[in-house]
Amino acid sequence: MLCGTTFIGEYTMKYRFFTLEQAENALKQADSGNALHMDSAFRPTRLEQMVFEDAGGHPEDKLLAELFHMLYATDHRSTSPDQRTPQATIRAAVLNEMMNQSEYAELRYSCMGNDVAALETAKILEQTITEMKKRLADVAGKLALVLSRLLKKQCCLHAKMQDCMNEVQKNNAKLPETLRTAEQFSSVTEQISVVQEMLSDALRTQLSQERTALQAVMQSGLETAQTAAYASACWGSGDGTGKEKAQQNKELLQKLKDNTYLQDITRQLGRMKEVLSALRKNAYAHGRGEKFSLTRGRDLQNLLSGELALLASPATTPLFMRRYAAKGLVQYAKREKIRKGRGDVIVCLDESGSTNGENAAWGKALALAVQDICAHEGRKFA
Repeated sequence: MLCGTTFIGEYTMKYRFFTLEQAENALKQADSGNALHMDSAFRPTRLEQMVFEDAGGHPEDKLLAELFHMLYATDHRSTSPDQRTPQATIRAAVLNEMMNQSEYAELRYSCMGNDVAALETAKILEQTITEMKKRLADVAGKLALVLSRLLKKQCCLHAKMQDCMNEVQKNNAKLPETLRTAEQFSSVTEQISVVQEMLSDALRTQLSQERTALQAVMQSGLETAQTAAYASACWGSGDGTGKEKAQQNKELLQKLKDNTYLQDITRQLGRMKEVLSALRKNAYAHGRGEKFSLTRGRDLQNLLSGELALLASPATTPLFMRRYAAKGLVQYAKREKIRKGRGDVIVCLDESGSTNGENAAWGKALALAVQDICAHEGRKFA
């Protein structure tokens, strides 16, 4: 039984099994709940693990890998709280608190699908969260130790029950031993549930005192995430693969850290590229790649089918005629290539003393953004 944080005795006598069917049901419930406990808060896919390792992460670094999964993955695949070891429970408590912070949504936006930004941000967060995890482990104290012992005992009893169930089919004399093992197993399982609840309450209380430190490190992580994401968008992530690509990204980020001027250009250019990317994604492709948008008019060849449907009924035909007269029918507007004003581009930058600082960085970022537009549209740039 439990008294405070001290575990006393082998098992209680609350559970009494008298038939083999009762023991079988206890074993089935354990198997459906997966009695095997894991030292992980999340279950990343194999592809995510490969991306993490290629980006320069080490699989044995549990916390860094879980932070990477939280920031990089499109969908989170967390382990069940009942299947976690005490160490995984402590890490999960910190990570769940991190996900509840207002800055987390911005972090996800910058890091999702971007291995460079996700790994660099995870490294920034790792040090502070490791310190928080140590303080939580101190608070958990004997509860974590008791839970570890109970989990080991549960695992041994689970294996013993499986052996007993196999033997009792051959020798009915093994039934008393099987029932005793089932009683012990069920009792230990209940004690585990109680200790886990007590541990969760203790961790929740301590985490309420850690929110200020967590918010500060997440704000720092957000700056790192934006810088890494902009660097990846502006300067690319190299032509190599695996470790070679990770090394190139590391060198690029180091250059940005060492050059404040380059950081300013990257920040400005990254925002401009975000706007360009959004405009290109919103284009509507139709037919052989021609681009259309929606407008109002009375071009019968480009009307939407919903407008033409008004002619199908005598009751709605007057509505169609009224919209036609007012040029208010919804139709496709074809974006044809405009030759005039869409030729080659020459950019001239003023580099006099009056443009030093932020203006110079903005001017260079704008020039590079124009270069990106020209490259995308097949126009010459100088």
